[in-house]
Amino acid sequence: MNVAKQVVKGARRWEDADAPVGPYLADQLLLPMLLLGGGRFRTGRLSLHTKTNLDVIQQFTGVQIDVQELDRHLYEIVVPALKE
Repeated sequence: MNVAKQVVKGARRWEDADAPVGPYLADQLLLPMLLLGGGRFRTGRLSLHTKTNLDVIQQFTGVQIDVQELDRHLYEIVVPALKE
């Protein structure tokens, strides 16, 4: 029962954030977006994986991905195109 409560709580938090991208998808979108020409998306709170991926991508590529807090638990992430 505890697992179900945690899932419901997480789903409500995501729904309340009014963000199309959930916190566990955001980290997976960063690298493909960088390699395929950039883009932007809104997400809820930043997971530890997302924060780590942001740092790793910057260290390996030198590209700064812009993260802007729009509201409490709502962020816009802007991924530039990777220059060759």
